[in-house]
Amino acid sequence: MLQRIDHVAFTVSDIQRAADFFTRVLSFSEEGRWSSDREGSREVRFLTLGSSVVELILGEEHGAAAVTGASMPGFRHLCLRSDDLDTDMIQLAGAGAKFIGTEMRIDDRLFNEMRPVAGYSLEKGLRRIMVEGPDNIVVEIMERGE
Repeated sequence: MLQRIDHVAFTVSDIQRAADFFTRVLSFSEEGRWSSDREGSREVRFLTLGSSVVELILGEEHGAAAVTGASMPGFRHLCLRSDDLDTDMIQLAGAGAKFIGTEMRIDDRLFNEMRPVAGYSLEKGLRRIMVEGPDNIVVEIMERGE
């Protein structure tokens, strides 16, 4: 039986830049790294935030990392839960994060206009912001309503 997401993996063109983004800007901790001759001596790093794990894989020059864009099949964004979006936005901005668009808040008007479908957790009070990372990695920071 499926229980939860174990980790999310990204192929990146500059593993140090990507690791710096996750550790310095988003407060992940680096937990391990390795390289494998079987995988073309690519470097791999594992970063954690609580029980969440991100795996960074150094791509080949003309491999998956050469193809970028948020619409690329297999990736859209990574969402992190926040319990204090205001404080997190201040910290992210101070760390040099590049915000994409503006904050979205689900108020009564938006809740009624969007008409959420059954099973979709779009509740009043939900707030979110998007942050741009290296290699077109998009991170959504979400605070759920009370």
